[in-house]
Amino acid sequence: LAQPCRCVLAVLVHADRATLDVIRARPGVRAVHAAPSRTAARDVALSPLLPEQQIAVTATPDDGPVSGG
Repeated sequence: LAQPCRCVLAVLVHADRATLDVIRARPGVRAVHAAPSRTAARDVALSPLLPEQQIAVTATPDDGPVSGG
């Protein structure tokens, strides 16, 4: 980050849809990405929003290494 801040960039949460909706509605939460149930943490690709991404957020490349299983 460009300056010191007390920020959480990403949190992995196991929850049902209703709980994710509650989290999404909280002040300060900028995004919630849901994965299918039973998705292993190692199979989740997170792309945190940067502080300067305030108007529109575009997808970042998902071209990193993939776990062999």
